[in-house]
Amino acid sequence: MTGVRGLTALLMALLALVATAGTAAAKDRGPVPLEITTVPPTPGVAYTLDATPLPTDARGVARGVVPASATPHRIALATPSVRQSPDVVSEFVRWYGRGDTDQGYGNALDNVRIDHTVKLRVAFRESRTVRFAFVDQAHHPVDPGRISSVTLRSDTNQSQTVRPRDAVSLVAVRPSTAAGDVVARDATYSVQSVMIDGANVVNVGEQRFRPSQVDGPWEVVLLLRSAHFRVRDRLLGSAVPTVVHLTYPDGRGDDLQTDGQGEIVLTSLARGTYRVSAAGQAYSLTQDLTLSRSQFVDVPVFSVADAMILGGAAALLLAAVLALGRWRSRRLRTPVQTPVDAAVDPADQP
Repeated sequence: MTGVRGLTALLMALLALVATAGTAAAKDRGPVPLEITTVPPTPGVAYTLDATPLPTDARGVARGVVPASATPHRIALATPSVRQSPDVVSEFVRWYGRGDTDQGYGNALDNVRIDHTVKLRVAFRESRTVRFAFVDQAHHPVDPGRISSVTLRSDTNQSQTVRPRDAVSLVAVRPSTAAGDVVARDATYSVQSVMIDGANVVNVGEQRFRPSQVDGPWEVVLLLRSAHFRVRDRLLGSAVPTVVHLTYPDGRGDDLQTDGQGEIVLTSLARGTYRVSAAGQAYSLTQDLTLSRSQFVDVPVFSVADAMILGGAAALLLAAVLALGRWRSRRLRTPVQTPVDAAVDPADQP
């Protein structure tokens, strides 16, 4: 037992000697540099060292010299959220440069020994408020009130559906590790859909943007088409002024009055499949219209005049058939005399 106690006392003495030597060596080295860098550069960040504020520059970097000491210190981030402007906010993600990775996600680092040069990096995620503007392919403005929803997808494969008039907060810059170090990467988004009248008026993923590079509302180009409807008499080919009934891709219907030439032009239609017919006719044909490009659309109708012409033709045909039938019937009932019968005189008969 005495031997164990003696060994324990010897070990404690050695540890104290090592600690004293480390402290003495640290004092011999004098002040050591301390550097804290933000990724990406983030103005307005504040830190403290043992509750004492550390000065930072316009890029959110703190540099200074600290007396070398084996005594552990506490370095804390005083501003985990920094609003750089009304539309830009930076949120703390984690610390880099410490061996203890479990501590890296908290606002403070404890038990930091500053007995040699210390370089720390603080990663932030920057978000920006983005607004949208919508135009057609000729860059004419499109009323957002026509749009039911907008769906975006990030480069991390996360989808987000927003309303067209809303200002939406999107991640603009995120930290990422590359070659064992932390770097800032601009986030990229693609437009998956813009819905008008139940149809998607963009090509999926074709339009991409980076919120970090957007200055003002981001312009989304919509694929809208025009249709020139012409209502024509099916038999005569003449113009028929009437009402065109149009059913949109979402099932909504609308009645549209043509001009005196039986024509009406609709612009800014969503590409998609429609149904069209003309009202107030003897017989109206309903046709499907796939509007993938701007085009002329003929809407054929059977008018009252067509019905009268067809009715008259049918009556004439029926009369001709009946007349032919009667003629054939009379011909079958009339006896036909042979030449032998005509040569015999009844007076010569016995």
